[in-house]
Amino acid sequence: MEVRARLDIGGCQLRLFEYREAIATYSDVRRLASDLGDPRLTGAALFDLSSVYLQLHNVEAASANVAEAKAIFEKAHISDLLVKALIQIASLETEARHDEEAKSAYQQAISICQRTNDFRSEALVEDHLGEALMEVHDLPGAKRALTDAYRIRLLQHDELLPVTQAKLAELEYWQGNAAEGLRRLDDTFAKKSPALKTIPRYQIVHLRGQMLAASHRDDEALDDFRQAVELASIWREEAPPGEIAQTGTIAFINSVYADCSDLEAQLAMQRHSSALAAEAFLTLALNRAADLREHRTVAWQQSNRLPAQYYKILDDLRSAEAATILSGATGGEKRTAALHARLADLQVQLGLEPRSLSEKPEKIRSQKTLANIQGNLNDDDVLLSFGLGAARSWLWAVTRNSIFLCKLPPSSDIEQAAKAWTARVRCGENMGPSGIALSRTLFGQLPADIRKRHHWMLVNDGPQLSGVPFAALPASLPKKEDRERSSGPAPLIAAHTIRYVASELSLADPQTPLPGNAEFVGIGDAVYNSADARLAPSFRLTSFFARPQPTSPLERLVGSGHELRSAASHFHHVQLLTGVHASSMDIAAAFEAGPTVIHFAVHVISPAGKPENAALALSLGADGLPELLTPELIATYRVPGSLVVLSGCDSQRGRTVAGVGLTGLSRAWLLAGASAVVVSSWPTPDDAGAFFTAFYRHLTSAGQSATPLPTRAAAALASAQLDMRAASDYRRLASFWGAYSVISKE
Repeated sequence: MEVRARLDIGGCQLRLFEYREAIATYSDVRRLASDLGDPRLTGAALFDLSSVYLQLHNVEAASANVAEAKAIFEKAHISDLLVKALIQIASLETEARHDEEAKSAYQQAISICQRTNDFRSEALVEDHLGEALMEVHDLPGAKRALTDAYRIRLLQHDELLPVTQAKLAELEYWQGNAAEGLRRLDDTFAKKSPALKTIPRYQIVHLRGQMLAASHRDDEALDDFRQAVELASIWREEAPPGEIAQTGTIAFINSVYADCSDLEAQLAMQRHSSALAAEAFLTLALNRAADLREHRTVAWQQSNRLPAQYYKILDDLRSAEAATILSGATGGEKRTAALHARLADLQVQLGLEPRSLSEKPEKIRSQKTLANIQGNLNDDDVLLSFGLGAARSWLWAVTRNSIFLCKLPPSSDIEQAAKAWTARVRCGENMGPSGIALSRTLFGQLPADIRKRHHWMLVNDGPQLSGVPFAALPASLPKKEDRERSSGPAPLIAAHTIRYVASELSLADPQTPLPGNAEFVGIGDAVYNSADARLAPSFRLTSFFARPQPTSPLERLVGSGHELRSAASHFHHVQLLTGVHASSMDIAAAFEAGPTVIHFAVHVISPAGKPENAALALSLGADGLPELLTPELIATYRVPGSLVVLSGCDSQRGRTVAGVGLTGLSRAWLLAGASAVVVSSWPTPDDAGAFFTAFYRHLTSAGQSATPLPTRAAAALASAQLDMRAASDYRRLASFWGAYSVISKE
């Protein structure tokens, strides 16, 4: 009885978002149930632990616990809980894109349900299977699964029958029968079944918009897409971080904003409407801004730094929304608005969102928001925002007083050309013709008055352009001018500064200048080998006897110490953390002082095949292994307004997700509050730091104290790259200087 009571307590803690307490409770339950020899309760505790880790977006821990629960249920022949475990395993396999493994788990669950005559569970599994098969476009398989679910629920008078009907309506759309799918969807929702409230409203409205667009009912489709974006934005504010962070949810959310923006852009071109062009631009901008906040929220949740008040407001918001929907009363809207305001204030206090973006007296997709962005652009600035899609892509060019929209080829064509050209740059090969073609594809339609502006800010969209060395891309010139130049067109940095911007909306905020008393913190020349003489003798002796020595320790970056000292010579306030002081403890203490420039000259490492787990390798810890600064840990730091420089090899490693750009180390520092990050897209030689000596010389040159730090960093980087291009050794090659880029939040 005590174990069952503790299970219930753990369930309450989970629903109150008290994750640490829930983990402790379920761990106690597992131990007690194991002592009792009760496999049902032991497996239930493991299953519930898996659910907690799933909310924390710790997929590895969630998978391990549910796999152990499954083994216990199989051995004890506990069929009902085994089915639940298999559904969770299939969900996790789908999250990991292991489609065959997910399908196998679903099929195993269906076989158990059929053997035990558990019809309701069988219908549930068939529903999940049908949805998973639709995602991978196995439409015949999806139809079989959903038809079976429909038949079972009809015979069993199951209250969830409308949910299956909605999925069958979606299947009609994917089969090319948009009109029939729309009819079925509208018929299903006209009955107002309570079961349909299990499906987020934004998903249904978005699906209806897709069906209307496929039926060439553009204005109706646009209305639904706009409503879906508003509903998705509300859902994102109210959902727990773990729900938002799931890969499937991210992909769906991105499609809601991308589909709306794509239709707005199409109609803008057809109707020559600058208002629609601006709306399409701001729709994608809204998605990117929300994504930045969500990633930081997830990082804070995983480190248990979100207060109980945060989850309490989320819970109250969900309750208020549900009450308003169910009652149809208008009074609930005031309570919901008040809760949204409280949540926004708390996010500002926690540093999850800047104040100017939290004070939203109007809809974010408005001409006023665009005016705020344009107001922070100078006459020589242009913001170039990409929206890449399977059918077509778009490029917006925003200046201080105009917005220009042009249509680009499908994302697959752009990706193929970008990858081929980038590979040539990295190998030091002749890249002229392919570079010119790519430059014309991306920027050839820009009017001359936009193309000639000096400061270019790029907002990427997805993996297609990640890692592309735009600095080395040839300037897009008319063919006649190309022929007149015997050496071919100069690279973009000969006439432009280039930096990546994480979110367009961040440009609506005041930008950070480089203060005259800037403090420099340099971290490098770390201790990677326990035989290093810089370690205390006691440490080396303890490490030697405590564990076998690594067979291939990281090599000492001999030149990194000189690199740091050379960079530091350009600042008056300096703190260097080298040797044993290149540690997480010393770094945390240094960050307390609020440094302006943070420079890492360390190894960047990641497990094979998992670039998303890239980390900065610090000096050896007490266990004899290098300490690692992971993206999750970095995102919990506070380094507001700083410039972070990562000179380690391949420091831009990270995974890319369509719609939100590069994740990984650079994104983590932006989430920590950095105004800009300098990274390298591929390994560069560990030399004496000539590149960064030039970079800091230009960064700290006199006469630019009022220039925003990201703009100044981009200008300094371009100047350093031009200096290298004029060198006589390997540094003159784009394969060296082209690796570096600036990514900024503002």
